[in-house]
Amino acid sequence: VTVLYTSNRAPRSRADFTIPIAADVPIQPSGQLCFDVRMPTLAPYPQWGLFYYEAKDPKTGDIQFHCSDVKIKDIELVRDVHPAMCAANNETLIPMPHEYFS
Repeated sequence: VTVLYTSNRAPRSRADFTIPIAADVPIQPSGQLCFDVRMPTLAPYPQWGLFYYEAKDPKTGDIQFHCSDVKIKDIELVRDVHPAMCAANNETLIPMPHEYFS
């Protein structure tokens, strides 16, 4: 899965998502997608934007994509205060297992 970000509220294509967040992160056999998000310095806060998620099926090469609204409101996020989350099988977000923290 590749994740891109834009503060453009009306992007017209993938090319409008200019800030890379993650590249080619594998989905675990459990169905979870877990990774640490490191946002670049953005201003001003709070800021609304969009995440673009792109997944490529390794067997067929088919690409699926999804966009979601995000509101970035903290200048500094600390792992202990804002634990990462995982999405398993399109279910509710769950806390990220501690073994994923580095």
